[in-house]
Amino acid sequence: MAVQFGVSRLVEHEFGPVGVVLLTVAATLVLLGEHARRIHPAWWAAFFLVLLTIQA
Repeated sequence: MAVQFGVSRLVEHEFGPVGVVLLTVAATLVLLGEHARRIHPAWWAAFFLVLLTIQA
């Protein structure tokens, strides 16, 4: 958990809120694996925008 927090803080420092959102979306894609292909791209865009709104 400490590593995850450290990576998140580093990404936020280097790339700002958009970097953290991209990191979160990428981690979600990796965790979902093959199931991620079944989700419509519009839902991924909505997920990205909601996370960006929360981060900003």
